[in-house]
Amino acid sequence: MNNFDNIGRFLAGEMPENEAEEFERQIAEDKELALEVEIQRFGVEAIRFWAEKDLRNHIKTLREEEQKESRPQGVIKSIKFRKIYKWVAIAAAFALLILSIFLWQDRFSTDKTVVYGYEIRQPKFDQTGRRKGEVTETVFDPQYIEILTNRDAERAEKAVEYFQSFVLKDSSAALTYAKLNIAHAYVLNKDYEKAITQFTELENAENTNNRLKQEIHYYKALALIGNNDFEKASLLLQQLLGTDYEDDAKKIMDRLDHQ
Repeated sequence: MNNFDNIGRFLAGEMPENEAEEFERQIAEDKELALEVEIQRFGVEAIRFWAEKDLRNHIKTLREEEQKESRPQGVIKSIKFRKIYKWVAIAAAFALLILSIFLWQDRFSTDKTVVYGYEIRQPKFDQTGRRKGEVTETVFDPQYIEILTNRDAERAEKAVEYFQSFVLKDSSAALTYAKLNIAHAYVLNKDYEKAITQFTELENAENTNNRLKQEIHYYKALALIGNNDFEKASLLLQQLLGTDYEDDAKKIMDRLDHQ
């Protein structure tokens, strides 16, 4: 059962006492879960509010009151429709608000899955080095590797720019990993479509071996999840069964099943 269902049961008082106490402990320890609870609580209370103040009753009351008035018929009709329009407009705006809350919650859950995928399987962003005598020097500037490692979304654009400039001026074996890091930076910046394009380009490159292709498939699947293309993501994750990525792929698929 996913968080959405559990939160619904918790707010409705449908959880057994011991389960509710455990869920309250989880809420206290998990800020993201606490935020999800508050969002869903607001939605439930808002829907309950409008259920109690049924729109049809408002319109019926308005009609009954206005029929008793001694104003000319044309004036009564004008007032009536203005008031009805007002209530319809308010109800429509409120419905849109509720819808946007639940869509935002769904987006929030999707982004969490992408972050989770990187947490359980963090890439080696700096896999290459250059030998100078007996010393191996880092190829990439450490400050940009740090952006990816620390998942510093605010500086993701700078990482994209750095690795793109690296690709333009370098022709070494590090080129593939620079392109891979561009894709990771796109994911970090939630620019999922560009990330998918970059991963696909690497996937189809002639020098991409099977091991690297597995790595690309895993992170491309996360980008597809971020882009709400769950069907293609699941297909890629299924291809990773029987590889070194199997356990992590199964964890992501399990989250998708309960999302």
